[in-house]
Amino acid sequence: MKTAIFFIAVAIYFNRCNGDEDECKKKTSHLAPIRLKNDLLCDYEKNVRPIVNVSNATPVTIKMILKFFTYEMHSNTISVHNWLSIFWRDDHLKWKPSDYESIKQIHLASSDIWVPDLSIYNRNDLSGSPRALSDVDCLVVNTGLVVCVPPTRHDALCMADLTKFPFDKQNCSLRYGSWVHSGEEIDFKIPAIPVSIGDYIPNSEWKLLTVSVQKFPGHYNCCPDNTYPSINYKFYIERHSATQAASVIIPSLVLIIMTLTTLWMNPQELDRLCLACCNLIAHTMHIQMITWVLPSTGDKPPLLMVYSRDSLLLCSFSIVLTVILKAMVRSSKPSPTWISSVVSGVLSNRPGQWFLLYESSLKGIASAAKDEDTVNIIEGNEASLSKDWKLFAKLLDRLSFIAFLITYVCMFVSFIL
Repeated sequence: MKTAIFFIAVAIYFNRCNGDEDECKKKTSHLAPIRLKNDLLCDYEKNVRPIVNVSNATPVTIKMILKFFTYEMHSNTISVHNWLSIFWRDDHLKWKPSDYESIKQIHLASSDIWVPDLSIYNRNDLSGSPRALSDVDCLVVNTGLVVCVPPTRHDALCMADLTKFPFDKQNCSLRYGSWVHSGEEIDFKIPAIPVSIGDYIPNSEWKLLTVSVQKFPGHYNCCPDNTYPSINYKFYIERHSATQAASVIIPSLVLIIMTLTTLWMNPQELDRLCLACCNLIAHTMHIQMITWVLPSTGDKPPLLMVYSRDSLLLCSFSIVLTVILKAMVRSSKPSPTWISSVVSGVLSNRPGQWFLLYESSLKGIASAAKDEDTVNIIEGNEASLSKDWKLFAKLLDRLSFIAFLITYVCMFVSFIL
């Protein structure tokens, strides 16, 4: 019984298939375009490569017509909007124009014919279909030439290198290839002009420097008998840094000036300590702003962040230095011998006098030289020793200013190089 049912089902299936094929062949029309389409697609199989000799590869040429692109550094994604001009030869879509009122070309939906399974390998989202082509009407010529130009948007991963932010450059790529066919079945070709930028719309944030195309042969150890080639489109882009420089770089320079100004002020004045505290708050807010603008970058922090961090540390040290110098100037205890020796040594020469810029310099020189004419203006040994605290504090203040200035210059040079 089961055997009889099986044969009956098989007979019904073949009768239906033969019937459908017969019905397909019986379709006729007095309109040549309709007859041509019916004849081409009647027994056409879109899942079979369009070549008579299956041992030969199907050449497929790809040309990108770039429209515009966007790059999002927080998600490490480049989005390329383009038209992909793809053409190949289909041996199953040929006809004689004389049989169809001299029609030499026709438009067919890409869903009705064979199209290469072009896919993007480095998509930022691998949860969906890897297909890189959307459905579109294709132009078919009587010689079998098929041309499809689908509008596409392709999102690919591109890890941001923000070391030189905001003067950074990114090297992103789109990698295309067949998802199931080897290089012995589909041979991707690159035309003489692989990318057209005639209709390109510039990006307001990024500048497109170059676009290069490279074909990888696709040799892998896992498959020594087959190749899996791919085409890599490389986009080299540079950030428009004018806006970022105005909002990030210029405030950094202003904070540097504030720090150096703080060190130039008299440590006895309360204004210096107030300015140093305000400078510390401004540094903290500036780092918070940079953190909000920039994403996490792993083991390569932006030099701007390192620069701001070090500047914050120097700003904090300037507050500590101000407190120490203020206590040193107000000290009423006699200065140690080594401090007096250092002060006398500095004041005993003209550069030292210029360096300290202090009215008691002449008294220090007189004390060191034991000039009898000048000794009379010295208020006494104990008063002279207390003055040494002020001179030594002034010396530390000037040396700190020079050290900070050299440090900032080195930081700035390392940032721009």
